[in-house]
Amino acid sequence: MSRGLPVITTTHSGGADLIDEKVDGLVIPAESKASITGAISWCVENKNLLPLMGEKARTKAAAYPWSSYRKRLVSEIVQRKAVWVHSKKSA
Repeated sequence: MSRGLPVITTTHSGGADLIDEKVDGLVIPAESKASITGAISWCVENKNLLPLMGEKARTKAAAYPWSSYRKRLVSEIVQRKAVWVHSKKSA
C-alpha cells in the first residue's frame, strides 16, 4: 500500500481490517484458490481502476507510519487486555 499499489489480502490477516473492498484493495477468503483467481481476474479486467486504487492505498498507508507503529501496537495490546480482564471478572 505504501508503494501506491492496491493489495489482495485474506480475511485471516490484519490487513483485512484496513482494506476497503475495491477502493484500495481486495479482501478474499483464506485458502481459496478460486478467490485468488477471481481477484487477479478482476484486477486484469479492471486495470484502468488500479492506479486510482493504488493512490488511495498510498494515502491510507501514510496515516500509519512505522514511526508510530510501536505506540499503536502497545496501545492495542493494553486495550485488549483490559477487555479480556473485564470479561473474566464479569463471567
